Amino acid sequence: MADQIFFTPSHALDALGGVAAGATAEFYLTGTSTVVIMNDEDGDALAWPLTADSRGIFPQTFAPDSNLVKVVVKSSAGATLYTIDPALHVAASDT
Repeated sequence: MADQIFFTPSHALDALGGVAAGATAEFYLTGTSTVVIMNDEDGDALAWPLTADSRGIFPQTFAPDSNLVKVVVKSSAGATLYTIDPALHVAASDT
């Protein structure tokens, strides 16, 4: 199984701490602009960018390999809310 990626908050918040419904999360190799397509818990590719639901919550996200990942969370309008580089990367055996 792939390693799970945690990015805090795992739901998108705007600058005022409110829910950012429809926010997106883009994943890249840490320190780069190289796109990483994330997987769900079954190993199936997730859409890129990943879109939060109406409560701003992102689905469980797994890295396809053990590389460190940068997460860029953007509002539904495309403005960057925050960047996490690198995101917490937990080995599958620990999840």
